[in-house]
Amino acid sequence: MIRSVACMLCLMTCTMLSACVTVQDPTTTSHSTPVTGAVQLTSAPHAQALNALRAQHGLGAVQPNATLERVASGHARDMMVNGFFGHVSSNGDTFVDRTRAQGYAYCHVAENLAKGQSSFDNVLQQWMTSPAHRRNLLQGQVTEFGLVRGVGNLWVLVLGRPGC
Repeated sequence: MIRSVACMLCLMTCTMLSACVTVQDPTTTSHSTPVTGAVQLTSAPHAQALNALRAQHGLGAVQPNATLERVASGHARDMMVNGFFGHVSSNGDTFVDRTRAQGYAYCHVAENLAKGQSSFDNVLQQWMTSPAHRRNLLQGQVTEFGLVRGVGNLWVLVLGRPGC
């Protein structure tokens, strides 16, 4: 419940950029089928830029993860198909629910969203000016990520660390 309130407060204050608090919860639930559609999978090509940013702040590299990419892809597709922008899916799921549904047994997980930026460098620059986004990008405990870019320059980044 506290998590939902934090997300809702963020959604009310953020428009083109959105981020929620990091969640620490190692439990998992059911698996779901990956969603494909009009999104460009971009994790591997952008790992260097993300890791360069983290290195500037004394943090370790994060590696692309196919499961986190499916989480990001499914949410990007949902937002595109259903015409909304936010952390809560059209069916009411949070990024925590979506991550669990894909079978990612996490210790930490976070999600950043952006819309309208034409390059990942621009997205990173804008996320670094937002305290919530910056906090997610610079989490020392995350080790993996999934990133997608949807139609209309809709960006979804999911950061995580499996197990604990």
